[in-house]
Amino acid sequence: MSLTVVYCGKVPSTQDIAWERYVHHSIEKVAFWTDEQWAGRGRLGRKWLTPPKKAIAFSVSFSVNLNPAENETLSSNLGRHLIGFLTHCFPTLKQSLKLKPPNDIYIEDKKVCGILIESKFRQNTIYALTVGVGINVFPYDFPEEIRATYLASVVNDLPPLPVLADMLTHASFQFFKPYLI
Repeated sequence: MSLTVVYCGKVPSTQDIAWERYVHHSIEKVAFWTDEQWAGRGRLGRKWLTPPKKAIAFSVSFSVNLNPAENETLSSNLGRHLIGFLTHCFPTLKQSLKLKPPNDIYIEDKKVCGILIESKFRQNTIYALTVGVGINVFPYDFPEEIRATYLASVVNDLPPLPVLADMLTHASFQFFKPYLI
């Protein structure tokens, strides 16, 4: 069971691409990533910014068999998993990264990463998930109302965006392996 990672170029939303491929083409376990999207979204309809060459956004769909109660903790648990992964890869993040439940990762008191998990239900079971992750990597002008930061504020030697995207998509996939059918 492996994951395929596909670069999408400039897109409206990786989350929409992953859902559409899953629903209409039965494509799953393919991570669609970009370093530029203009209609990315977060929880509660909030917008997620992914300016060109400054951040990464990726989404992947999976077939699962979950009790809806399990869904409530997935974002936080994935956040903890990604914090562990990032601090293992980049030890300078160890004292900085914090989870802000239910779905955000912060460096100190500023958001660096957001997680969005959308579910498809059949009867009383979740049969599909699309998991989206957005992470700020390099500096850019965040709108005033957003308290955000970026990985490069703490990590000096980050790999190129395609390598980092591959690392993060595979780390997310590892987290979800026990849930897959």
